[in-house]
Amino acid sequence: MESRPQIFACVGPESTGKTTLCNQLASRFEGTVVPEFARQYLTSKGGNYQQKDLITIAKGQLECLLRTLLLHLRILPPIHVYSFKKQL
Repeated sequence: MESRPQIFACVGPESTGKTTLCNQLASRFEGTVVPEFARQYLTSKGGNYQQKDLITIAKGQLECLLRTLLLHLRILPPIHVYSFKKQL
C-alpha cells in the first residue's frame, strides 16, 4: 500500500527556529520546504504592514504552496509562475 504524503506546518513568533526545524524535517523525511512569503514581503516593506497586507501575504503564501506542490509532483515546469495578485 502506498503511503500518503505528510504535510507539516510550523507556526509561531519570529526568530524561534521554525525555518531551521522545517529544513531539518525536510532533510529527515526527504521532503520539500515551502518558502515563507511573509518574510520576503515584509522585508520589502521595511517590516511595516497594514491589515490589508494580510490578504496579500495569505495569497502569496498560497501561491508558494501551490507552486511547490506542483513542482514536487512534476506537473508544473520550474519556469512557470502562477499569479494570484489580481483582485477577485
